[in-house]
Amino acid sequence: MKHLMFGLVLFKTLVIASLTLLAGCKQSFEAARVTGPDGLLDAVVLESDAGATTGYTYSVCIVVRGKPCVANALVARFDEAARSPSSWGVDVVWQSPKHLEIRYLRAKSAELIDLEQPSSSTTRVTLKAGVDNLAAPHGPMVKSN
Repeated sequence: MKHLMFGLVLFKTLVIASLTLLAGCKQSFEAARVTGPDGLLDAVVLESDAGATTGYTYSVCIVVRGKPCVANALVARFDEAARSPSSWGVDVVWQSPKHLEIRYLRAKSAELIDLEQPSSSTTRVTLKAGVDNLAAPHGPMVKSN
């Protein structure tokens, strides 16, 4: 049991450290912010580009409306996600005040992360692959907005 608890603590620490590095990186930007239907929470998409030899990375956080994305608010992470054949990124859609759906056409990797943070632990988060957003502008999200 001690090994399991240590493993969970280590995993959470690594995820928090990764998001902290991502948020502190000069090439990480808030790409989208969508307020939930009750006006209390925001879903925030961060876009990071590590350079010419790597694809874009997207992180999604759930935070109190207007607050910045912080490490313990991370709910999902994507590598090389696309919204359409010519548009990078993910779309965040509130299905209800307690259900956030993250849509994308395809991704090299997609993962849900549960850190038991108050706002994210009371919100159901689902991933929906195969959604082609024909209205999404060409290119990465930050340069498109």
